[in-house]
Amino acid sequence: MLKKILLTLCIVFGVCYPFVIYAGIKLELIKYVLPTVAAVFLLRLVLSRRQHSEFKVLTCCSLITAAILCIGSAVFNNLKLVLFYPVFVNALFFAIFFLSLYKGDAIITRFAKLTQKEGQLPDFAISYTRKVTVVWSLFFIFNGLIALYTSLSNDIEVWTLYNGLISYILIGCLIAIEFVIRIIIRKSHDS
Repeated sequence: MLKKILLTLCIVFGVCYPFVIYAGIKLELIKYVLPTVAAVFLLRLVLSRRQHSEFKVLTCCSLITAAILCIGSAVFNNLKLVLFYPVFVNALFFAIFFLSLYKGDAIITRFAKLTQKEGQLPDFAISYTRKVTVVWSLFFIFNGLIALYTSLSNDIEVWTLYNGLISYILIGCLIAIEFVIRIIIRKSHDS
């Protein structure tokens, strides 16, 4: 039970990463915030090491990278490094989603199969989930480029606003749009 609570707190902390960095900079506590953030990400890595999921490699890579960027920022006294974490995460997601189109089932197809009792999907669903994987790949390019722009902009408010709020809103909108389209496609194939 304690492990689940700690893991949940670490995940929430990770989602709030841009706001934590922003607060550390604005309150001039960044030299204390950076090691704390690195420790939280490493704690999450330890707590989630036995979990099995489609995103285990992605999770491990992103947590290690976040810790390295925080430690590097502290050691080299270069706050720019921590700002590149969202860029890295988008690049990593893009790589995993895009490469899944060329090796076995596309990642969205794999997720869809997990929701089926027999693990099988009709041909139209496989085609659709491949297209959704392409859309997500394009989204990660778009999102990553904007994250890169905000990282290079020298404006911590813009970086925090985009990476801590707007990007999550865009992800939610894409999920909602895909959900509606999925319902329409299912209905057209059920009739």
